[in-house]
Amino acid sequence: MPKLLMKKPHTHGGFLHAAGDVLQVDEADAAWLINHGVADIHSASSSGNNRKKKSPQELKQEQQHG
Repeated sequence: MPKLLMKKPHTHGGFLHAAGDVLQVDEADAAWLINHGVADIHSASSSGNNRKKKSPQELKQEQQHG
């Protein structure tokens, strides 16, 4: 399964992933995310990290609190 580097925020599997997050998905999901400009293939030299996945509610709370 490919690892992707998220280029912009996107909800996948019920979790909101931020730009810079690394996400492992199946081939079909990888193709969709790449074709829609949401993600790129992650390489070992990418600067992304494996931050904890946040639910949409957690991200909304962070945005409200600045």
